[in-house]
Formats: sequence, C-alpha cells, structure tokens
Amino acid sequence: MIRTLSRRDFMSWIGSGAVAWALTVPAWSSAQPDAAKMEARKAVLDAVLDTMIPADDTPGAREAGVAHLIDAMAETNAALRHYLNALLDEVERAAMARDDQPFTLLPLTTRESILREVFASSDEERREARTGFMMLRGDVFAFYYLSDAGRATLGYETPFPRGYPDYAAALEPRP
Repeated sequence: MIRTLSRRDFMSWIGSGAVAWALTVPAWSSAQPDAAKMEARKAVLDAVLDTMIPADDTPGAREAGVAHLIDAMAETNAALRHYLNALLDEVERAAMARDDQPFTLLPLTTRESILREVFASSDEERREARTGFMMLRGDVFAFYYLSDAGRATLGYETPFPRGYPDYAAALEPRP
C-alpha cells in the first residue's frame, strides 16, 4: 500500500530535519580562529610573501601591501583560502621539522629552500600545499607589479594625476 504524504506532514518532516541539521552547525561555524592564531597566520603569510619578493634597495611584497590583497581575495574565494591555509600549514610544519623554528624566524635562504621543497615535492601529502603555492604565486606577482612600489621598481611612473594621453584628440584635424 502506498502511503501518501500530506503537504503539512512533508513540511513538518523537512522542518525537523532542518532543525536537527541547524543544531549541529554551531559547532562548525562558531569555531572562529582566535586573534592570536590569525596574527600568527598573517605573519607566516608575510614571511612567504617576503620570501617570494624580498625587499632590498626596492620595496618587497610586504611593503607593497600584497598580503592585504591576498587576504581580501581569500575571504571571498573558498578554494584559495583552503589551499592557502594548506600552504601556510605545510611551510610552518616543514620549518619546525627542519630547524625547530617557526618559518617567520628563519633566514631568507632557508625560507626559499622550504618553499622550493614544497613546490617541487611529488609527495601526495603536499599536493594541496603545492596547489596553494601555484595559486598564490601568480597573484603575488600580479599584485606586486600592479602596485605603485612594483611599477616604481620597473621604472614606470604612475600616469595619475596627469592621466593618460588623449590619443583621440591628437588625431582630430586642426583648423
């Protein structure tokens, strides 16, 4: 015998399922990272960026504000956030395993070596960290060379406030 389900029973069944699901969600959504953990993660990101484009006689990625732009992108892009977190976790783990020090305290050459090791590794456990590095690399260089500091490094002057030349006006016939 086929039992028919009234609309009221169906809505009650759906509602109770939604309530049951909602009771489990706060355990996930309330697990916001604390301020100290967020600051530590930002410090590792700054160190990674400083390793990719270090400051010398010209500003590096940190001074150009690239970390702020990467953070803003990661807030709205769940995939980037996931892979970036995997990368930051892996470089921190690799630094502790290699030198028993956080990544942020290592010299530039050691940080470069760790990033090279993560990127070149064929280890399946590092796949997400490699993906994070590949996603980050293009954005870091794009953001850096689009910044005022990056353009100045290349010798480009910002066209503003002078603006771009009006080529259309130059082509108009003159009386």
